[in-house]
Amino acid sequence: MYIIGVTGTKGKTTTSTLIATALEQSGKIVGLLTTAQVWIAGEKYENQSKMTMDSPFKLWKTIKKAQKMGVTHLVLETSSHGIYYFRNFGIKYNIVVLTNISQDHLDLHGTMHHYASTKARLFQKSPGKITILPRDCDYFDVFEARAGSDCITYSMKS
Repeated sequence: MYIIGVTGTKGKTTTSTLIATALEQSGKIVGLLTTAQVWIAGEKYENQSKMTMDSPFKLWKTIKKAQKMGVTHLVLETSSHGIYYFRNFGIKYNIVVLTNISQDHLDLHGTMHHYASTKARLFQKSPGKITILPRDCDYFDVFEARAGSDCITYSMKS
């Protein structure tokens, strides 16, 4: 299964849904796990837990179900809480996307640097992993330092 992770302070659900919709429209069998909804091979329903990332046990149960239903591409909204608490442990992402970073969740992370560093763990280099980063992000250097050579950047300013 090809796994795409989307993280950021704002826009994770929207970006994840746009990616999943594009994949579905191109004929792929898609899974989508977000705060708002769950899609598994055409089955679409509201995420009753309202958590961006469930416990690793529930998350892996859902991934296993998606595999059994033939999902070839999974889009996984990945929160800082999920990364911090290792809810995504063992997931091998093929692509990771950062939407942005702004002040949020400082009750958990304490400082913006710790918040960014926690999210940056998702971007740890691994063979074949593609990273997509916004150059306009104040913490771009933190993420770029973790990213491998397959790093695509974008900017709204330049």
